[in-house]
Amino acid sequence: MISTTIKTTEVAKQVRVELYAKFPKTKFSVKSKFFSGGSSVDIKWENGPAESQVRAVVGHFRGADFDGMQDCMVPNGRLYANDFIDFNRLITEEHYMAEAKWAIGYYHGLANLSLELDRDNHNLLKFGVWTLRQLAWLTLKDKVLPCTTGKP
Repeated sequence: MISTTIKTTEVAKQVRVELYAKFPKTKFSVKSKFFSGGSSVDIKWENGPAESQVRAVVGHFRGADFDGMQDCMVPNGRLYANDFIDFNRLITEEHYMAEAKWAIGYYHGLANLSLELDRDNHNLLKFGVWTLRQLAWLTLKDKVLPCTTGKP
């Protein structure tokens, strides 16, 4: 029995087909990426479905799993050449601002909430303070958001 590996570029094409079939209103950027020792399929999109929803549709298109004990990628028996799939959802500023306004009203007066949208997320690490951006992300990451027409 001869088994052939499906090339990373072909996997990316199949991922694109599956995503557009499941989420026709969302614009996805699906690219194959090659690096020393392997390859990946990178998916980017703006707003739209939550990462967990996208992962459920195309997460199985990976040819390796990470073994933390050996600190390396190990083939998982699937015939895909790519080692993994990288998911990158961009949430636009308008959604962060809307969630931040809600958080200000809901958490008004709490001492552990910084009232600025901290872009580099250093407040939580340095001071133990949640920023509005971090709090908004916690609620936005699992929400389905209206799609925008911009390029991801």
